[in-house]
Order: sequence, then structure tokens, then C-alpha cells
Amino acid sequence: MVIRGNGHGRRDRAGRLAGVVWLLLCGGFAAAQIPVPGLARAVPPAEKLAQAGESNHEERFKQWGREAGDTLAAIEEAGANAVLPEGITTASAATRRRVLKQMVLGIRRYFTVQKSLSESQAALAQAKTLAADWAGFKEAPPYPIMLLDDLLNQRDASVEKKATVQSSIQFYQRSLVQIEAMAAKEERELAEAVQAAGPDPDAAGKWRIDAERADRRLLTVRVALVQMQVLTLREQLETVRAEMALLDRKIEAVGNRVKLGDEELEAVTKAAADRQSAIRRELAALVQQQPMRQAARDRAKAALDKLEADLAAKRAAAKAAEEADPGKAAEAKAALEADPAQAAEAERASAAATAADEAVRMRFEAEDARMESLPVVVEILESLEQLEGFLPEAYELRQAVLQAVDKVERKAAVEKLVEHRSRLESWLLVIEDRIREVAADLKRQEARSGAISTTDPRFLPMSDLLGAITERQAALQRVEQSVARQLQLSDRWVRDANPEKPADGWFGKIAEGAAMIGSWTRGIWNFEVMKVEDQVELDGQQLTVRRGVTLGVFIGAILFFVVAYLLASMASKRAQAALVRRGRVADAQARTLRSWMMILVGVLLALTTLHFLNIPLTVFAFLGGALAIGLGFGTQTLIKNFISGIILLFERKVRVGDIVDVGGLTGTVVEINTRSSVVRGFDGVEALIPNAEFLETRVVNWTLTNSKVRREVRVGVAYGTQPQVILDLLLEVANRHGLVLKDPPPLASFEEFGDNSLMFLLQFWIEVGGKANAVVVMSDLRLMIEKQLTEMGIGVPYPQRDIHLQTSEPLRVTMVGEAPAPGDLP
Repeated sequence: MVIRGNGHGRRDRAGRLAGVVWLLLCGGFAAAQIPVPGLARAVPPAEKLAQAGESNHEERFKQWGREAGDTLAAIEEAGANAVLPEGITTASAATRRRVLKQMVLGIRRYFTVQKSLSESQAALAQAKTLAADWAGFKEAPPYPIMLLDDLLNQRDASVEKKATVQSSIQFYQRSLVQIEAMAAKEERELAEAVQAAGPDPDAAGKWRIDAERADRRLLTVRVALVQMQVLTLREQLETVRAEMALLDRKIEAVGNRVKLGDEELEAVTKAAADRQSAIRRELAALVQQQPMRQAARDRAKAALDKLEADLAAKRAAAKAAEEADPGKAAEAKAALEADPAQAAEAERASAAATAADEAVRMRFEAEDARMESLPVVVEILESLEQLEGFLPEAYELRQAVLQAVDKVERKAAVEKLVEHRSRLESWLLVIEDRIREVAADLKRQEARSGAISTTDPRFLPMSDLLGAITERQAALQRVEQSVARQLQLSDRWVRDANPEKPADGWFGKIAEGAAMIGSWTRGIWNFEVMKVEDQVELDGQQLTVRRGVTLGVFIGAILFFVVAYLLASMASKRAQAALVRRGRVADAQARTLRSWMMILVGVLLALTTLHFLNIPLTVFAFLGGALAIGLGFGTQTLIKNFISGIILLFERKVRVGDIVDVGGLTGTVVEINTRSSVVRGFDGVEALIPNAEFLETRVVNWTLTNSKVRREVRVGVAYGTQPQVILDLLLEVANRHGLVLKDPPPLASFEEFGDNSLMFLLQFWIEVGGKANAVVVMSDLRLMIEKQLTEMGIGVPYPQRDIHLQTSEPLRVTMVGEAPAPGDLP
């Protein structure tokens, strides 16, 4: 182990230790209420659990506690005057102090849990004794139906307690694996520290060895503490099982031999009337509080009005003083900037004044909330009073079911009982919605109070505001508990009135086979594919929790993604058809837009699927290395073209329908896809152009800003023709052609004196991409010009050459005869 003087490594390790001990000592049972599926169920060896209560543990822990207390007392007594050895930082000293405090607390907790273990063992023995001594009810049947309801309620509570205890055992067993690993690591680090310090360590070396020894002892205490917790919970689990076994015997003894006579109904009605009377008394007390709350609100409103008036007066006075003497205000500001201490004091005074003003506002807000919550609580309690009257009605329906003489009467009574249950379910839904609203309001106010200390003047008003919201929440929770209790009874009564009879013969075998297949299917569905780690916050501590990702989760994610993508694809097709049908965009542009939108939808659906199904992206982290190595270079061009396509889509320099010239190919852009774009040439041949070509090479877009292009036609006429006539003829022909644009107007010019003719140039503009075809338009103009020239008798000359003969000398004429044949004599 490398020992560093800065203490960072020890500080990090101590932070992890603090998180674990805080979880175990303060939040263990609370966290155990939330079972995490898929985590490894590491069971510690039985011999380790057996040693948890040995006396050597007790004596050794007592000695460690005394030593830790003495060392901690010496450190606390030295305080700021303590002289640390060279190389030991104050952060390391603070870490050691925390470890010592945690050790004292952990040892104290160990003996407390040890006492709880003895109590749990005594409770288990008592439960076994009661189960063994019970020989049946002393009363003869039929038994009161309230007795059966009470037994069933107790059993339901025992089932919940059993699940809670089992979850707690699993939690502590998982924690034990982690703590044992940390303890082994600390053992190695302590040995390395002793070896590094040598046979005669200096003061710093001794200090580090003592600190490492304290860390190791703390982890040893935690291991023993968790083992003791597991033993205690197992005793409690056995106690619950014994109680459940006794309850099952009692329920079986009662069976269907129950009665619900008029005496029982009268008792239920009287109990409900007593609860209603208590609620009415509570309502009367709340009504009496209304004048007092109204007076408190009025006082808070008067204080707030006075505060606002004072602040307005101060602001007006300050503004008037600044306008009267601007230099004085500037001097005061400069004095504050020159004196940092005075500036800090002024800032503290301003912050205190602001907090006091905010306290006045919060006081009014709290009193207003208390006043507003009063009628709300009254309404809730009135609902609770009404709800208590439902219970006798439910028992009357239950009596009608039990006393029905025929199937028709029984069916009618059961239907009324089902209607009563549906009404309770509606009540429960409404109450749960209101509880969620109040919980959201309470959470918002608690977030405001997070930065308010107990010495802050805003603390008491904020506490009253939270109390007003909590008052509403408590009233709603009372109603929720009453509804849930009655709904539990109604569900049970409906199930009893419609028992599920097991099928016999072939039907029974088929049902049994279906149940077995269902069990296998659930096993496959819950098969754990992998484990992932989640960071959770518990009591302000960040903890790493490992949970399993099942095959069913993956299948559900895939089905969710596929169904959602298909629905999105169908919707996008309909939107594309609607856009094209209404003439908003062209069909090719609509297809391109749909392609890119579906890519975006796919990415968003993938992220949404992983989020809602609680699958972190870290599940796919194992693919990162293979993708980076195997596909890194292979996908370079693909990624380049993909990014180029995104740039083209957003930059819109090249769009579907544009006429472009790229790489020597001229044509119309038909599609812009993720990797390449399709360009259809004027000869009808379609070419796939990588998107990167549009960004890396020279591209001519004939229709980038407009679709007007200029074309030219040259005409040569014989010498002697009037040029102005030809110019007028060209303009007249161009203006007569329907596809030649009038704006910009065509232009005719006398270009040059040619060898054989006078050359004229006609320049005109046409709209490309529509009905106009430049080649056809140019051909039409030439035909029209030729016809006009013919009618006017103006000829288009052929190429001419002048031959000049020099006659100053006689021409020499040479006669060349026929060449002799081979073999003839000359």
C-alpha cells in the first residue's frame, strides 16, 4: 500500500465506510422494505452467524469501545491545539475522528441488537407455546363473523410482516458480502502499512498504523453487527411463521361456521356511530378554530401591508436622495468598495434584512394556507364521517348474502355487494389523487425549506406552512385508511361469495397443465440475463445497488419499441400523403422528410423505451469495446456520409427537386437519404451520390435561389443585311415564344463581323424544372428565326473563301502522264 500524506485515499475510503455504516445503523430496516429483484442472495456461512453472540466478541468489542472512546476524547480535548505528525493532514485527522465515532456508535448498536435478539428468541418461544397449547375455541359454533374477519386481518398483517422481514434478511445478507470484502481489504492494507513503517516506525507511521487498525476494527464490528441483525430477523421470521400457523388453525376451525345476526349488526352499527360522534366532535373543534385562524391571518396581512409600504417609502427616499446628491451615493459606494470588511458587513446586514422581510411574507403565506386548509380538512372529515356509515351497510349486504334462501336471491345480494365494492374503489381513486396532489405541494415547500436553518427568521413561518399542508395530508390519509380497510373486507366477502371450485377429470388435468406451463413461462420470463449497477441516494448517501435485468424486461422493451415504431411509421405515412395531397411539398421531399423523421423517432423511442422500462444504457456498455475496435475504421466513411446528410438536411443548400451539377453529372435531386442521395440525369439514368460529395467537391446548383437560367442562340446572316432588322426580328421571335420569360427580358445584340456573315446573339431566360426544356426552347427559336429570315428573303450564307491569282507572270502548266506499269520499259 502506498501511504500518501495528503489523505485523499483515506478520505475516499472513509466516505464509503460512512455511507455503509449510516445505512446499517439508521436506514437498514427502511431500505429493506424495498426488495431489489435479481440481486445475488449471498448467505454467510452458518459458523460465522453462530459466532456472532460469543462472549469473546462482547469482551473484545467492549475493549475496542473503551479504547476508541479514550482516543476520541483525547482528540476532542486537544482540539485545534493538536499537533499532527509530519505528513498527516487535518483531513486525515478528521477522517480518523469520524471512524472512531462510528466505532463507538457501532459497538453500542451491536449490544442493542444483541438485546433485541434475546427478546426475539423469547417471543419465538412464547409463540410456539401458544401454538402448542391452543386446542380450539371454547365457544361452540356458529362463531361471530367479526371473529373470522379479525383472524383474516391478522393473517394479512402477518403476511406483510413476513415479506418485510424476508426482504430485510436479503438486504443484510447482500450488505454482509460487501462489508466482508472491505474488511479483507482493510486487513491487507493494515499489514502493508505495518510493513512499510518498518520495525521502528516514526510518529507518522504509528499514526497511520493506528488509523488503519481503527478502520479494520470498524469493519469487524459491522460484520458482527450485520450477522447479529440477520440472526434477530430470522428469529422474528420464525415467530411470524408460528403465529401464521396458529392463525391458519383458528381460521380452519372457524371455517364456514359463522353467523351474522342482528346482535352483531347492532354492535357494528354502534361502533360506527361512536366513530362518527368522535369525528363530529373533531369537526366542531375545527369550526371553533376558524375565528382564531382568521384573526392570525388578518394580523399577518396587516404586517405584510406595513412591510410593503415601508419598503416603498425606503425606495422612494433612496431614489430622491440619489437624485438630490448623486455624488454622495457614488462616494458611499466607493467607500464600500475600498473597505472589504465594511462591504461584507453591509452585505450581511442586507441579507438579514431581506430574510426578515421574506419571513413576514412567508408568515402571511403560512397563515393563509392554514386558513385555506381549514375548510378542506372539514370537508375531508365530513367525507370520513359519511364513509363510516358505509360499514354497517356493508355488513347488512354480507348478512343478506349469508341468509339468502335461493340462488336468485343470493345472486342479487352478491351484485349489491359488488356495487358497494365498486363505490369504495371510486372513493379510493379520488382520495389517492388528492393525496398525490398534496404530496406534490408538500415536496415543493420542503424544497424551499431545504436552505433555511433553524436560526433563520423564515424557519418558523415555513414550519407552520408545512404544518398546514401536513394537516391536509393526514386527514386524507385517514380517509384512505378507512376506505382501504372497508375495501379489503368487501373484496374478501365477494371472493367468499364466488368461490373458485377446482375442476375434476380431464378439465382438472388441463387446468393443472396450464398452471404448470404458466409457471415455466414465468420462470423463463423472469430469467436473469445480466446484472447492472444503479446509484441510489439513501439518507444523503450515494449507494451502489446491483439489480438483475430479466429476459422479460428485454422482450417487453423490444415489443414496446416495435409496436411504437410501427404506429409512428403508419402515422408518418398518412402525414406524408396528406402533405403531398394538399400540395404543401413535393412527393420526393415528403419521402426524404419522412425518412429523417423516422430516424429521429427511432432514436427517441429507443431512449424512451430504456427509460420507462428502467434499463440503463450501461447494460449495453459491453458492446462498446467490440464496436470501437471492429467497426471503428469500417464505419468511418458511413459516419462521414451520415453526418453530411444531416448537414445537407439542415443547411438546405441542396434540396429535393434541385437541378445540380456534381462530379460532371447534371440532373435533378430525387432523394436525400441517410448515406447517399439520388440524382436523376436528363437522360433518365439515376446515380447514387454519397452525401459527402456535396460538401467536399464543387457542386453547381442551378436552382439554389431561383430556377431561372439564361440560354443563348447565335445567328449569322449575309453581309448587306440591315443589322437593326435582324435585332428586331430576334426580339420579336423571343417575345412570341410562350416559355421565354418576359422578366428578365430577352436581349439581342450584334456580336461581330464574321468571315462569311454578320453574327448576332439572342440571350433569353427560361424557368427550368417546370414545363420548359432548354434544348426544345432553343430548337423552337431557331425554327422561328429561320422561317422569318426566309420570308424576309434574308439568306444564311455558306462558308466562303476568296482565291486571288497573280497574273503578272505566265502560269506554269505541267503535264503529268500515266505512270508506267511494273516491268515496262521507260
